[in-house]
Amino acid sequence: MNEASARLIDAFLAAFPEYVRGVAGTRGWTETDLGEAINSAVTWLRTELNALLSQPFGDQRRSPLELTQEATAIVGEALAAAGLEPPQRDEAVAQALPGDVYGLAPASSAELGEEAWEAHIAWGVAKAQAMKAQA
Repeated sequence: MNEASARLIDAFLAAFPEYVRGVAGTRGWTETDLGEAINSAVTWLRTELNALLSQPFGDQRRSPLELTQEATAIVGEALAAAGLEPPQRDEAVAQALPGDVYGLAPASSAELGEEAWEAHIAWGVAKAQAMKAQA
C-alpha cells in the first residue's frame, strides 16, 4: 500500500466517529447511544478501505468516499432500532444515496474535516499519476 492510501485510511477512520456524532447532534439524536454502532462502522470501514486501497489503483472499482458513505448505514440501523424517525431528504439526494435513510452519508470528504479532505486529494493525485503512467 502506498503512503497516500495509508494516510487516507488513517484520516478517514479518525474523522468518522466525530463526523457521525456531529450529524447526530445537529439532528437532536443525542439521547441515543451510538458508540457501539460507530465502533462497528469504523471496524467495517477499516476492513473495506484496507481491502480496496491495497489493490493496484487500476483495480480499485469503488472510492474511499463511497465506502465511508456505506459505513454510515450501520449507524442508521442503530437509529432505526432506537425507533428514531428518519429526516426528510431531498429527492435528488435520496435517489443518489437510497440506502442513506438517515441522511448520515457525507457528500464530500470535506465534510469529514480538513485532514480527511487533504488526504483524499493527495490520494486522488497519486492515483491519477499512477494511472497516467500506465497509459
